[in-house]
Amino acid sequence: MGEKLKCDNIQQNILTILQTASGSRVDIAYAIYNQIVCSGNRKAENLAFFLEHSENVESSNETHIEKVYSEEDKYQYIKDYGKVIDGTLEALIKKNYEKEKFYDELWLFIEENPLLDSEKLKAFALYYIWIDARVPYFKLDAGIKMPNDEYIKIRKNMLNDIKKARFILNCPTAQKTERASRLVKMLDNLSEEKEKAVFMAQILKLADRSEMLLSQLANNSNQQIKIEQ
Repeated sequence: MGEKLKCDNIQQNILTILQTASGSRVDIAYAIYNQIVCSGNRKAENLAFFLEHSENVESSNETHIEKVYSEEDKYQYIKDYGKVIDGTLEALIKKNYEKEKFYDELWLFIEENPLLDSEKLKAFALYYIWIDARVPYFKLDAGIKMPNDEYIKIRKNMLNDIKKARFILNCPTAQKTERASRLVKMLDNLSEEKEKAVFMAQILKLADRSEMLLSQLANNSNQQIKIEQ
């Protein structure tokens, strides 16, 4: 009972930090790390609580968080440890563990990896995981897999649908929901699950290309501005 009350108090402390903190996210992560390490045998549970609830909380910025990391610290830690943290997170996600097992293993990495040999580094690892788009974690159902020749055949048969989807993605609209609803309608009109999977794969591919193009245009524009200046 005492352990449960302690855990609940720590979760409330984490929420309070998220709801009131003003400061850099890496420094906020340091404050939250120091809450999690006080959780006894429920550290992984509170790690999960933090990562699953943080996105839903908006801070009032009324409480100043002590600055722990300089910009040089952040740069050096990302350079030296970013790939290790990214790689471990990716490896754990690929295992498709049950949620509890995933967070157990993730906390084990933060606490026991010999490279993260200081409180400051461990808290940085928590921060780097926190800002990753792949958290919070979800265990996924099995997806549809198919041989490449089957994928090509289905895509060929759906060529007009794919062209229309490309047009919808690039057609100007007043709201994104207009574009999304048109694509959803096209998806609903497909009867086979494999067709739906191929259609969605093509949409994701087209969306990635559009994002890449916009990024390139923005970079070219910024370079042109620098030249003109």
